Amino acid sequence: MGKRKNSIETLLKRCDADLAKIEQEYKDSLHQQQVRSDLQVDIKNFCENLRSVLDYIAHDIRETHCPDADGHDPHFSNHLEG
Repeated sequence: MGKRKNSIETLLKRCDADLAKIEQEYKDSLHQQQVRSDLQVDIKNFCENLRSVLDYIAHDIRETHCPDADGHDPHFSNHLEG
């Protein structure tokens, strides 16, 4: 679990920094009345990083509270892929 904890903390720090950048880019987009492709990619990557955090937490919960559970590994899938 220690390795996952470090990964979670690293991802959350990255998300904090990315969110500040996204907020500024969004404000710029409002002013320009156009959403740049870079902003869309930044938002997608931000959401993917948050989903990874949820995956790590789900695995930790399962290992801690349901070690004998049968079935597939818990994960948050992206149902919006196109």
